[in-house]
Amino acid sequence: MKIQDILNLLEKVAPSACADDWDNVGLLCGRRNAAVNRVLLCVDVTTDVINEAIEEECQAIIAHHPFLFDKISLIDDSDVKGRHILTLAEHKIAVIAAHTNADSVAGGMNDYLASLLGLTDVTTSEGSKYLRVGILPNSLNMSSLSKYVKEILSLKNAFMLGEPSATVSRVGVYTGASFVKELIDLKDLYDVVVTGEVKYHNALELKDEGIKAILCGHFGSELLFTWWFSDIIKSELPEIEVLIAKNQGEPLQVC
Repeated sequence: MKIQDILNLLEKVAPSACADDWDNVGLLCGRRNAAVNRVLLCVDVTTDVINEAIEEECQAIIAHHPFLFDKISLIDDSDVKGRHILTLAEHKIAVIAAHTNADSVAGGMNDYLASLLGLTDVTTSEGSKYLRVGILPNSLNMSSLSKYVKEILSLKNAFMLGEPSATVSRVGVYTGASFVKELIDLKDLYDVVVTGEVKYHNALELKDEGIKAILCGHFGSELLFTWWFSDIIKSELPEIEVLIAKNQGEPLQVC
């Protein structure tokens, strides 16, 4: 198999046209015609993840978050980004990113999260290409739903916005960092939204709007990218061995 085969698959399941204009998706580093038989999936391309890819003899890293955004005028070993690029090139490891295209596409990460939570009658609103809303099989109070979400997503911690005893049945899902205006504009569509994170003042705004939310953390809500795309590669490109990075996680720990 070639790197281009992975890119073709990615374009099939999460077309680059679905990405936001500011985003940077697809092949970020490497040769399209390079051979590949093992890939490492991750949320972020970090030093630990790169070292793991080297140790596991992977020819590509497929990440949710692009590690190249801003213009680069110098590549050397004086900063982290330069060291990453040099190390990847020296070990002939390609880097591919699927970000907002994977978040927003039909059948992508938000639909996948809705499926993991067992939601039914899942819909996409015209007001947001990210938000999905579905119905719980049985209504739950916020406390029970929070425990359920933590179990499904293997979370150690989560934040809750709203009264623990409040009953909910219509659940919105919105992985990563939410666009708060969308959540407010569409609040009549859901009883509670399961998302990654919002800023402190945004949380105050959501509270004043009467919006209930379960905040899983940015990483916590997007680790499922690795599960989602792993399933796709195993189904569509079974010749490629898929590993999920072990040396990744929340950079901040509760103490």
